[in-house]
Amino acid sequence: VGNQNRGAEHNKLLPHLQAWLQQDARIQIVIIGDRNLASKLPNERIEYHPILNYAPYRRLLASCQMALLPLEQTVANSCKTPIKWLECAAESVAVIAGPELYKQTSPDFCSLWAPTIEQIVPLATALANQPSRRLALTTNAHRWLKAKPSAP
Repeated sequence: VGNQNRGAEHNKLLPHLQAWLQQDARIQIVIIGDRNLASKLPNERIEYHPILNYAPYRRLLASCQMALLPLEQTVANSCKTPIKWLECAAESVAVIAGPELYKQTSPDFCSLWAPTIEQIVPLATALANQPSRRLALTTNAHRWLKAKPSAP
């Protein structure tokens, strides 16, 4: 979790993240930039980073298995670029995304799409227990990007 200016979306994720952390001792959440979200989750289960320069950010992203991209449907969000999804695909990180932007720019076989922000964590919870499905999503994303050199 780590986009800037996503406080509203992160607040909607919060109770679901808290429940997930209580249910599954294996989960470690990496948060970039949102100190408020990090402060509401158990310190021992959070790896918090301030906003990073690009190369360290990409190294950190590559260390993750999944990324939560919680964009809500708004006019402003519909104008964004899919760079976060592209970065995740490049670093072999499975994406679970909210209802805006990413679903329109990449195919279903490359990521999981939540119809609401509140459904992102339940999808991630299921995917955390399916390593072969995570691998299939990231492999599909790599193949799709190679076949589409102009990217979405």
